Amino acid sequence: MKFSCLNSVLPNVPLDVKLNMRVRPRVAGVYGEFGPACRVMVLSAPLACPTTQLDNNALHAGTTLSCNVTGKTVGASGYPGKLYPNIVAGANKYQYEFVYAPELYTRTIATATGSYALTLNNWVANPLLCGTITYDVRVRVSFDAGANWCPWGPVCTVEITNNPPNNCTSFFQGGGGNLNSIAADNEGMSMWPNPTRNGNVTLELNGLDSEAMVATMDMFDLFGKKVMSNTLTTDGAQELNTVFNTNDLAAGMYTVNVISGSRTFTSRLVIE
Repeated sequence: MKFSCLNSVLPNVPLDVKLNMRVRPRVAGVYGEFGPACRVMVLSAPLACPTTQLDNNALHAGTTLSCNVTGKTVGASGYPGKLYPNIVAGANKYQYEFVYAPELYTRTIATATGSYALTLNNWVANPLLCGTITYDVRVRVSFDAGANWCPWGPVCTVEITNNPPNNCTSFFQGGGGNLNSIAADNEGMSMWPNPTRNGNVTLELNGLDSEAMVATMDMFDLFGKKVMSNTLTTDGAQELNTVFNTNDLAAGMYTVNVISGSRTFTSRLVIE
């Protein structure tokens, strides 16, 4: 039943108030029994879900201007280390999307509930690319702490620098020939075959923390979702060679992150 019909039949129905409503059928002029009650609200105006984007007000240069800017740096303090949106009244959570198409790189990350600015932290899962990259960045908002999101807003470009010792995602070494590896973000980590087709991947690590008895290996997809987690027993050894299986994972690009005590290793794996 449309609300316009409801208003025309029952003009005294209060607006913007939750009501209990039951419905009953009428067949050949005879009414049946009422069914279960449902909660209904007749709105005085259509419910809008606004879009937003990075702050594009030129008057905010050096303070919160974030659309089509350069000089942003992971781990920097103050303005260079943050992105700011155009604030939407009533929104309590903001989500940012970073895309660098030449590397098939995509990363989404949301602010804490009640916050709007995004700090460019040293992310462990699918961190920003190594070096200085210009990303396409979009923002969207939620009014219910992330349970539902409004549509993405317009794209802005943002130049961001992310260099070691920060976690960073290395560039894909694509091309022809017999290339079957991707450079690791941390010296001492290698995986093969890469790209992989048969499901089994050999992981070799050198330079593990000698005080750590175990290492944790996590794999993340391009959206930052953890798709695999393993605990590897090292018993203080500084080298490790193991095999893991990727048969249950869809084709695509993944980030493999290994933590051994104070050391972190990160590399990318392609499943074909």
